[in-house]
Amino acid sequence: MYILTSPLKLPVGKKGWNINLNVYRNSHHRTLHNTKLKYKELMRPQIQELPPMEFIHIRYVLFPKTRRLCDVANVCSVTDKYFSDALVELHKIADDNYLYLPKVTYEFGSVNKDNPRVDIHITPINKET
Repeated sequence: MYILTSPLKLPVGKKGWNINLNVYRNSHHRTLHNTKLKYKELMRPQIQELPPMEFIHIRYVLFPKTRRLCDVANVCSVTDKYFSDALVELHKIADDNYLYLPKVTYEFGSVNKDNPRVDIHITPINKET
């Protein structure tokens, strides 16, 4: 298993861009393109350490900064979209469809005011023929 760390906010614009479905759905398509590129560049050093894999499961574990209630899927769904696309673009998996990535889960970890993040657990699997 491999564990990578993803940010909850991207350094885009004056205030940054929160990785969250509510922000994502209200953003301009150019902003979405720029945030996806920024995410891939931020994650590139960690992703490049991974070997190419054929089939994987991914588990996203959210560690928000505050106790404020949040929807885990709002954060993890956009993280998943950007991260899965980065895996494909950086040639670590062939595609991010269900044939290569049959299981994706989202979980709440705990509040972590000092290190808010999403931990990404990647488990290579043997695909049964």
